[in-house]
Amino acid sequence: MTQYFRVTAYDPGEGLSAIFDSNGLYKNVWQLGSYLIGRGFEILEISTDEQFIDVNVGKVEPDPAHILLRGHCRGKSAELSKEVGGSVYRAIRVGDGIYIPDKSKTGGAV
Repeated sequence: MTQYFRVTAYDPGEGLSAIFDSNGLYKNVWQLGSYLIGRGFEILEISTDEQFIDVNVGKVEPDPAHILLRGHCRGKSAELSKEVGGSVYRAIRVGDGIYIPDKSKTGGAV
């Protein structure tokens, strides 16, 4: 079972969005989400590495002690359509970072 998780979260108090990765700190994806909610974030997307596709936000090495900030921007993250391998997916953009949160969902434009 994977312990690599990726979250896109929004902090309404600060008005910013962020992509966070955890590789080995938590055993379950809900633990990472719960931690961030406890810090005031709203969870916009949450995935295991078996679900997401990296576009330009590569995976990190195992780190059982930290949550890693992979991207951030002012305001909420943006949704866009992204073609990968001939299929069109709903992708998330936070700053310059783009990834596809659920590779099982293909189809129409956002």
